[in-house]
Amino acid sequence: MEKKACPVDFERKNYTDLTSHCKGPHYQPKPCCDALARIACPHLDVINDLSNDCAIAMFGNINYHGHYPTGLFARMCSDGKKGLKCP
Repeated sequence: MEKKACPVDFERKNYTDLTSHCKGPHYQPKPCCDALARIACPHLDVINDLSNDCAIAMFGNINYHGHYPTGLFARMCSDGKKGLKCP
């Protein structure tokens, strides 16, 4: 089944907050996950909608701008089965 296009333009988002707070080689969970939450949480409904490509678009752009290791945010910022914890 083909996914719908994401209604949020993640290519045009500003990732400076994330890339300035989440730096390697020793990535710290608190600053990285807090910065990820500031990007993702306002769009949580569309990111969690598996019928579109929003999650792929968002994480693709995050990795493009930050060159993060594969799975970094999934390992560090996951709140169990619920995924990212949003306020």
